[in-house]
Amino acid sequence: MDRFIRKKLLEEKSLIPFVIINSVIFISVQFSLSKRISSEVFFLELKITNFAKILLSSTRLLGIEVLLPVNWENEKFFIKGDSMVDKNNSNPRTMFIERRLSYRLQLDNSTHGNAFMIGYSPEDSEKIYKQDIVGNGSGQADILMRFDTPYPDRLYYFCPDESGAGGPILIKDSDSVDKPNQRTDILLTFSYGQPEKAYQILVREVLSTPWGEIFCERPQWLGEVPLPRGLNFSR
Repeated sequence: MDRFIRKKLLEEKSLIPFVIINSVIFISVQFSLSKRISSEVFFLELKITNFAKILLSSTRLLGIEVLLPVNWENEKFFIKGDSMVDKNNSNPRTMFIERRLSYRLQLDNSTHGNAFMIGYSPEDSEKIYKQDIVGNGSGQADILMRFDTPYPDRLYYFCPDESGAGGPILIKDSDSVDKPNQRTDILLTFSYGQPEKAYQILVREVLSTPWGEIFCERPQWLGEVPLPRGLNFSR
């Protein structure tokens, strides 16, 4: 991405200055992708004509999440991830999760009626995992996950009504030697205005390297959205 500028300025969920010059918004955002960049602030260049008349205002960051779209096809859940990951693994449906990152599984309309569950056992709804997850067992809306403790290190996603619909979830530390280096889609949600409204920006395929983060795609402005599940305007 051209004209990316880093700076250590803000803490997570602090106020984010918006400055518009020639209908271009520079948004300072703190990414919490890993320990290496937990204090980094990135300036994203986005063309947003809807705010062309605003000279200077401020917004508030509500959430920084890894976005994982989920759909239902051929009697299975499919979770969009990095297609280059896990080529030689015996189970290509393995989902890798990094500790201390927030994940949003976004279930589309095709999943309705098929409960998406996460548990200790591959297909046992009696052993559903009840911590660290919002919306576990939902057949619609979003499911939120964040694991801040050393355990568990393995769970399973499945549909209780359809055998073979899911796969394993491996939860890794950011510095784990066997953690695949995944290209990650980052969803930024922030509030603006009075009364406050929610807006989102999607940054696709962020790749972490020993020399810093590589941004493979330009950020995508998603615009105003209903306040996402698990986020709130309260300060």
